[in-house]
Amino acid sequence: MNKAFVLILLALISCTKSAKDSADVEAISDQNSTADDFKEYISLLPQINLPFETSCEKCCTYPTLDDNNELISKFKPPGESIIGLIEKPNERIIILSTLAADNIIPTVRVYNVEGKLLGTETFMTHYCGGEPGFYEKQYFRINPDISLTEIDTSYNLSIDSITYETIDTIKIDIKSSSYSINNKGEIIVNSMKP
Repeated sequence: MNKAFVLILLALISCTKSAKDSADVEAISDQNSTADDFKEYISLLPQINLPFETSCEKCCTYPTLDDNNELISKFKPPGESIIGLIEKPNERIIILSTLAADNIIPTVRVYNVEGKLLGTETFMTHYCGGEPGFYEKQYFRINPDISLTEIDTSYNLSIDSITYETIDTIKIDIKSSSYSINNKGEIIVNSMKP
C-alpha cells in the first residue's frame, strides 16, 4: 500500500514538474517573441536629430506612423504621439513622445532591449501662456550627450487697466533643471536652479 502511494505521489510530482517546465518554456518563448516584436517596432521609428528643442510656441514634426500597424498599436503608449527614437545604445532604447493636451507635453521613455520600461519623465507640465499681468514660457532640450534640460520662465507684469498694455516687468522667475539617464535607465535630476 505504501509503495502504491509513493508511486502515485512520484507520478503527480513529475507531472507537476513537467507542466511547470512546459509553462517556463512557453514564458521564455513569449519573452523572445515580445523582444523580437519590440526590436521590429523600434525599427519603424524615425531617428531624432540632436540637439532637439521645443517650447510652448513650437513643437516638432510628427512622423507619419501607421497607427493600424500591429506593432505600433502594441507598443505605443495610449494617448501619446510618437516623435521618434532619441538613441538606441546596446542596453537601452530612448523614445520621445508627446501627451495629448492643450500644450505640448514631451515625455521621454527609456526601455531595455526586451521592451521593459525602465524610466520615464514628462516635461513642460506647468502653465504655458499668459493673461493680463502674467506670462509663462517653457523650453525643453535634448542635448547631443542625451542630457535633458528644462527651463521654465514666468513674467509678472504691470498692466494698464484700460488699454491692457504692458507698462513694466515687475518680476522674472527662471527655473532651470538638468536631467540625465543613469545606468539603470532611470531619468534623474542632476540640478535644479530656482
